[in-house]
Amino acid sequence: MEYGQEAEDVDYKIQIIEFLEDLKYIELAYDLAKDVQVNLPPESMKIEDIRKLVRRLHTTPIESKPESSMDFEEDDVSEEDDETG
Repeated sequence: MEYGQEAEDVDYKIQIIEFLEDLKYIELAYDLAKDVQVNLPPESMKIEDIRKLVRRLHTTPIESKPESSMDFEEDDVSEEDDETG
């Protein structure tokens, strides 16, 4: 999130927001988009793009993130067996 807030270029911020959206970090993307929208001057050429992005993120359902494909519990069990046996 720090990268988006420190960036000065609006196009760069839009890319970060869309990247977060693709990764299903909808709440973070929405918060950053809203922040960009509030701080963007009304005469900016990007204002309509940001408005569309905020509306889209606002209506996007927040899904739970998929679990990692790595099974850490299996490794923990085998380590415990090594120590005891």
